[in-house]
Amino acid sequence: MSIAMYELAVHPDEQDAIYEELKQALEFSGGELTYEVIHQLKRLDMFVCECLRMYPPIALITSRQCNKETVVLGQRFPAGVNVMAATWQVHHDPLVWPDPFHFDPERFRDGVRAHHTGAFIPFGLGPRECLGKRFSALEIKAAICTTLRKCKVLLCEETVVPMKPVVRSVFLRSETDIMLKLGLRSP
Repeated sequence: MSIAMYELAVHPDEQDAIYEELKQALEFSGGELTYEVIHQLKRLDMFVCECLRMYPPIALITSRQCNKETVVLGQRFPAGVNVMAATWQVHHDPLVWPDPFHFDPERFRDGVRAHHTGAFIPFGLGPRECLGKRFSALEIKAAICTTLRKCKVLLCEETVVPMKPVVRSVFLRSETDIMLKLGLRSP
């Protein structure tokens, strides 16, 4: 959540686009923030996907066992072998994601499914992917919407730019505390 708020502050044009999309959607819902309203916010979805690509919650390893012999890029993997993928490396592979360290929600204009199945794995992949992935994505989107309805997320003197992501235990986070400020929107 804090990293998403950081990216909103660092990219005010993106923040404004999400706010305008939200404002328009709320006009049709009578001002009520509902599941349906959140679900129709394409720009917000693109933004959250790019946050999850650049900063996957579990940055280290997704592990699976091959259920049949498979060849990937000329490398043979026999049935039964365990294969591990480092999520951070997959999400920052320039062969899959051009200019992978550049924050660009436009990558997701055509949705997540427009990319190779294994190229976007912030919650793991397959039958053991995170059970809470839909809930956590909804929670992030709802928090962003709730914040942006009344406030702008802004950089402050204490904000470290660029943020340096590090892995502490299993989870990716900022090396330093993310310091931001909120400014009230005019009614």
